[in-house]
Amino acid sequence: MAKRGGFPGGGMPGNMSNLMKQAQRMQRQMEESAKELETAEFTATAGGGAVEVTVTGKKEVTKVKLDPEQIKVIWIHDDNPIYDDNGFNWNSKNNIKNYYQTGGNLLLSRGALRYIVKDRWAISMDGRDPNNQFRSEDSQTVTEKPWGFSIEGISHEIFDGLVTEDNSNIYLINTGYHIFNWVFQWCIDWEPYWGIEGWRQQTGAIELGYDVSNHNAVPIAEFPSRQIGGNSSGKVICIGMAAYDWYDENQSDNQYRGNIEKLTSNALDYLSK
Repeated sequence: MAKRGGFPGGGMPGNMSNLMKQAQRMQRQMEESAKELETAEFTATAGGGAVEVTVTGKKEVTKVKLDPEQIKVIWIHDDNPIYDDNGFNWNSKNNIKNYYQTGGNLLLSRGALRYIVKDRWAISMDGRDPNNQFRSEDSQTVTEKPWGFSIEGISHEIFDGLVTEDNSNIYLINTGYHIFNWVFQWCIDWEPYWGIEGWRQQTGAIELGYDVSNHNAVPIAEFPSRQIGGNSSGKVICIGMAAYDWYDENQSDNQYRGNIEKLTSNALDYLSK
């Protein structure tokens, strides 16, 4: 009686056995290639060499080179409320710092003001970040009036073309706007500054605006170029007010959206010169 199933002698026919061996060999080769890929590095450039980035096969950035001669300004906006290093690959931290210290200009907005400290980008002369930082416990805050900042007694080209109301107020969001109320500002009458002159001298900054209801709070400032290690640093504009908000979860029609856009484009143009 003929046997059913299997192959004579319990083995595989020659062709099948060869296919299995080939598959195993290919698998080993793929594993070896994967290991080689993980240790390999790839470098790409953009902007005629203005930016050079090196990554590994694991997609980890190992090197970022920025040429301040070709990149006039970098804008960094951070809306991550958790104060950690996840917002940046901190191998890039020193590249931003070096870029700034050799003449590169920065526009920093919202949470990016945390990185002006000594152990990050060393922008503030006193090595500190803004001394008044907060976020509303209620993430559903809805504005009951327009929010913005005051430029009373202040003149700067980044305000050219912005709509002002009440003589010196620049509003950025209107009534009914859903906002997280995340603020980074300097309270200049608090320790360790005890006044505007103390704040200017210690930080090296210049105030560009005040809180509408409290002129002792500075939510927008400029750090002019200064000498660092024999080089002229770049300039830095910091915008830390809660009203600098690009997205309303209520999807309301923000009548002051044009001020946000114009302020941003003016700042970038100013820093690009």
